[in-house]
Amino acid sequence: RELQHELGSRRLAELEIDPVPIAAASLGQVHLARRRSDGRAICLKVQYPGVADSIDSDIDAVAGLLRFGRLAGAAPGADFSGWLEAVRGMLRREVDYRLEALTTSSYHRRLRRDPRFVVPEVIEEYSTAHVLATSFEHGFGVTSADVEALPLERRSRVGREFLDLFLREVFEWRELQTDPNFGNYRIRPASSSRGRDKLVLLDFGAVEAFPDSFIEPLREMIRGAYLGDLDRVLQGALALHFVEPHYPEEAQ
Repeated sequence: RELQHELGSRRLAELEIDPVPIAAASLGQVHLARRRSDGRAICLKVQYPGVADSIDSDIDAVAGLLRFGRLAGAAPGADFSGWLEAVRGMLRREVDYRLEALTTSSYHRRLRRDPRFVVPEVIEEYSTAHVLATSFEHGFGVTSADVEALPLERRSRVGREFLDLFLREVFEWRELQTDPNFGNYRIRPASSSRGRDKLVLLDFGAVEAFPDSFIEPLREMIRGAYLGDLDRVLQGALALHFVEPHYPEEAQ
């Protein structure tokens, strides 16, 4: 019913959709489909009905429960309110499928010539505010037996690619994938001994651009860690409030 409402009868009739989802989470689920005209495999990420409309009421309910139970202290302060607003903003980004489509396309353009990474292509004709259609990109879960069976050297190379991607986000693009759980990645092993294993990147709903006030201290922490300069790491951590000046020296 949701796909019928979002795509309409004509576009829906163009697709053969597996009714069993290949992935499901709290905000939506993903179905594999094939376009009848050419057999192209497509992923349809479908948002659960009413999820976007319930964010504010759910967050307000949580805040009320915490205040009522005094779990956040008798008088929740600015930090508590700021944390709730951050959660609210994160959830709003997660359900904004048009924004996710733009972010996915942006990463696709950035990495399309890099042989180490695969980013799905957004298929505009089947994408709406509550449905995101992309190319289906095959691969194995990061913790799957197929990946664990790869030689250590190849697995280590993929690990370095993870790190390199993170550093490019911080030092070049000024934005971060803020939900880097292993479910958002796949490994596509090389088909021959001369080939290259690829890292498949999925789900760009939690990518966020950050201001210089966040990025610069984070860069300093990374540089300090790389150079073995503990004071540089600490100054960055203080600027980001990971630690506070009044913390005991041992904690700092």
